[in-house]
Amino acid sequence: MREVEVKILNIDVKKIREKLVSLGAKKSFEGDIPTIIFDSKEGRFQKEGLMLRLRKKGDKAILTFKGKVEKSEFKVREETEASVDSFEAAARLFSAAGYLKKFEYSKHREQYKLGNATFEIDTYKGIPAYVEIEAPDETQVKNAVELLGFTIKDTTNISASVLLKAAGIKTME
Repeated sequence: MREVEVKILNIDVKKIREKLVSLGAKKSFEGDIPTIIFDSKEGRFQKEGLMLRLRKKGDKAILTFKGKVEKSEFKVREETEASVDSFEAAARLFSAAGYLKKFEYSKHREQYKLGNATFEIDTYKGIPAYVEIEAPDETQVKNAVELLGFTIKDTTNISASVLLKAAGIKTME
């Protein structure tokens, strides 16, 4: 699946939440998301701009492989996801197969759906909250950004790991 997204940084969470609700967005998830990023001993995924990630979201465990980011004002990349029965068992399996845990973190997420767009308010310890907006294509992402009262110039395509690194939190990048 092709992932198309942007972030709006340093948001007022209460205002964004109120705006989403007023637009008719439906909350689809709220909770903490523990995450492990894996790589080979040689660091091949990081070197090639790829990512192998395991997350626990509510009762679900989700394994994701992300391709290289395309050059764009949007963050665009191929993404393949699969649900697995157990977060803990999947983590043990990757470790047993020789993959290293390169980065572990947890964030709090509020997720809202409105039409084809997904709005995710993410809060990490150590950095200001942001909203990530994802939709099937660039036009729909741009429209979703504008629904919140912003323009595409108010957004960024940088990754959460870059934000964490800028805050002095050790990441895999």
